[in-house]
Order: sequence, then C-alpha cells, then structure tokens
Amino acid sequence: SQRFLRVAVLQSLKGLLRLLLVGLLLLFSVKNLYWLIGVYSIIPWLLFLTQLRVLPAGFLRVSLPPDQTHAIHAQLRSFSTWLTLWSILSILSSRIDQAMISHFLGLRDVALYGVAYQLIQFFPIIAQSISSVLTPKVNALRTKVELTRLITKSLRWILPMTLLFLALVW
Repeated sequence: SQRFLRVAVLQSLKGLLRLLLVGLLLLFSVKNLYWLIGVYSIIPWLLFLTQLRVLPAGFLRVSLPPDQTHAIHAQLRSFSTWLTLWSILSILSSRIDQAMISHFLGLRDVALYGVAYQLIQFFPIIAQSISSVLTPKVNALRTKVELTRLITKSLRWILPMTLLFLALVW
C-alpha cells in the first residue's frame, strides 16, 4: 500500500514536472523542439536519482565473484540492447509524422495535427468500451426480439451522444 502510494506520487510528479518545465520553456519563448524534448526526457532521470536513497543500505556495494558479474553484465547488455532498440524504434515510428510536420511546417502545425490526432484516437476507445460492455449481453440473448430490443435501447443512448459530440466538434 505504501509502495503503491510512492509509485503513484512519483508518476504524478513526473507528469506535473514535465508539464511545468515545458510550460516554463514555452513561457520564456523557447520554441526549439530539441530543448523541449530534452527537458521532457530528463525528468524521469532526475526523479530516479532522487529515489536512489530509497534503496536498501549497501545495495550499490554488493560484491560478486567476477564470473557471476560478467554473466550478469552480459545478460543485462543483451536484454537492454534489444529493449533500447525497440523503444527507440517505437518512439520514432509513433512520432515520425510529427517530426516531419515540425521540420517542414512548424510547431503550430504540429500542435494542430496533434490535437486532431488525439481527437481521432478517442473514437476507437469509445467503440471498444461499448463493445466490451455489449458483447456479453449480446451473447446471453436467445431470441431475435431480445436482440432487437437491446440494439434499440443501446442506440437510444449512443446515437444522441454521437450527434452531440459531432455538434461540439463541428
């Protein structure tokens, strides 16, 4: 319980610090994408360094025989190499569109694109939520009348909400 609270506070602090520092950079008219990404990336490392004191006493002074140390380092290097490569490729592939827009058009266009993209990503989440709620109900139905009744009842809620959302977006 206490450990969960500490992790939750750290994650919240990470997001808040990122928001504040990037906001401060923008407030002082720092519009260099590399500075913004650098500040955004360094926050988890700063929090990690501040949390080293939470480790048990003597944790960093563990002594192992050289053959075990070499085996552990080789295993970590092997695992970390692929993990790092995968992470970098994942970041690049998921943000390459924004980097290209930034390079060719500017930060304002990246922001407009980002907001539009986030808005689009909202719809699959809603569809998946509705589907996960309705699928067990549909599987439990036995007759066509029950199915028609469920669809009608569902559309009574889904259709007005969709139209309202479209009106707000339009």
